[in-house]
This record gives sequence, structure tokens and C-alpha cells, in this order.
Amino acid sequence: MPAGALRNIERAGSAARGDDIIRMPRTDRARAGLRLAIATLVLAAATVLAFAFADRPFADFSHAVLHRPAAGVWLTYLAQLPDPLALATWLAAAIWAIARRPFGNAWRALLAAALAALLATVAVVLLKFLAGRPWPETWYHGNPSWIRNHVFGFFPLHGGTAYGSFPSGHTARMAAPCTVLGMRAPAWRWLAFLLPLLVAAGLLAADFHFVSDCLAGLLVGLLSGAAALRLLPPRR
Repeated sequence: MPAGALRNIERAGSAARGDDIIRMPRTDRARAGLRLAIATLVLAAATVLAFAFADRPFADFSHAVLHRPAAGVWLTYLAQLPDPLALATWLAAAIWAIARRPFGNAWRALLAAALAALLATVAVVLLKFLAGRPWPETWYHGNPSWIRNHVFGFFPLHGGTAYGSFPSGHTARMAAPCTVLGMRAPAWRWLAFLLPLLVAAGLLAADFHFVSDCLAGLLVGLLSGAAALRLLPPRR
């Protein structure tokens, strides 16, 4: 059999098995990895600097000046959208699979976004337990806080809702699928940047989180989205 015909048969067999995942050129992969590394380092450094210099002053300002504006509280509700949308995506995908329909790149992008939300949720639960950080305000059964009794810092492995400020789960759950959106749909990248920032702004205005909590949430969301895209890359 001619070598060219054999190669065509191998390509057809690969496509039939679903092995036709797009492989980025090595230079593009390197650039994408470098951008991710830079964003990770910037957010990590910003988190540390915010903890040292911005958390307490901004919590005092939010409490004394902003007085938990209704607009800020409403912005935080945006973060409730990813979880039900992710669940709906998984259910729809199950029905699609039962019907034996092919999963195109649009489906893979949706599933990656849903997976990113799940990864972010799991990561946040684990990190909250590991960090054990009190909140800026007292709102849960007289929890210790910076505003009420100047409790500030980390109490690792403490556990409990009263010590769950770090990182911000709202910010992470919004940033994770938005990372997928921004990377898979460049025309909507502006929305992918805007939504997590709106959620973080609402949390800070309402004094629900410290600045470093929100920055860490952005970092968790970014890494969760990148991991989901790694697991569910586009096909040809």
C-alpha cells in the first residue's frame, strides 16, 4: 500500500477515535505559559502587598464611609450564576451524550467553563480551611473580625464559617469560567475581565472581604480556568 494512502487511513482512524485535538505550536504554547506565569506572579505579589498595606485601611474605609451600599451587595449576586449554569451544562451534556451527538468545540468550551467553576469551588473550600482567616466584619454568630475587635491574620486549619474569608469564593467562582470565556472567545474578553472585577468591587464596597481575599480569588479562578482548558482543549 502506498505510504500516502496509509497516512490518510491513520488520520481517518485518529479522527474517528477523537484524537484530533488541536496541538498549539510550541512557540504559542510557550507564550501562553509565559502569560499565565506572569499573571500568576502578579496576582500573588499583589495579594501579599494587599495583606500588608491595603486590607485594614480599606476595610476601615468601607465600614466608615461606604456603609455597605445596596449596589455593592447586588453586584455580589452575580457570583451566584456560575454554579447553576455549570450544573445545567453538565445535565445538557449528559442528554447530548445519551443521544450520541458529537461534542464540537462550542460544547468543549462550555464544559471547560463548567469544569473551571467546579475546580474553583473545590480549591476555595480547601484553601479556606488551610488559611483560617477571620472576616473584615462581624456577621455570623458574633464571629471575630477586624472591625469588631481587630482580629486580623491567619489561623491555619481552624475551620468553620467564621474563619472563611480567604480566598473569596465569589470572586474565584466568577473568575474561573470567565478565564475560559476570555481564552476561547476573544471577542468577549472584555466581559471576561469585567464580571470578576464587578463581583470583587461589590464585595469590597460591602466590606464582605478584604482586598487580598479578592485578589487571591482572582488567582484561584485564573488557575482553575487554565487547568480546565488544559483538560478540555479544542479540537480541529
